Amino acid sequence: MPGLKAGRGAARRRFWLAMSGFSMALALMPFSYKVERRLETAAHIKGGESERVDQELTQRFQSPYAHRLVLVISGIPDPDSAKGADTLGFLTSSLREVPGVSGAVSSPDWADPLFTGNNGGALIIVGSNQPDKAVEALVPY
Repeated sequence: MPGLKAGRGAARRRFWLAMSGFSMALALMPFSYKVERRLETAAHIKGGESERVDQELTQRFQSPYAHRLVLVISGIPDPDSAKGADTLGFLTSSLREVPGVSGAVSSPDWADPLFTGNNGGALIIVGSNQPDKAVEALVPY
């Protein structure tokens, strides 16, 4: 094709383009450390309706779940079985003892199909009493 440049010049340009991309990625790598603590992962509108709902849940209703995290648990016995309920009960009670956690609820605490997922998965809803910190900071790495 006459429109495509081929040969040594084109190969050299592609090489330098690739090297400049690699250098930029290498230069930006230190800034990516713990980026999840610097960037907000969800859309947040200051003064928006969702912020007012969070304030009402916290101040008016004193809800322990105003700031929450949903944990998806997999690899445990069927949550509807006795062994699965014991496992979820242990996990939920252990989470309640973590500093910064205001509450934790799962299917043994509240029988609702919301907490049981497909393929044997389960959900645990964890509330935080530290509104200034990201709820994800409670999860150990």
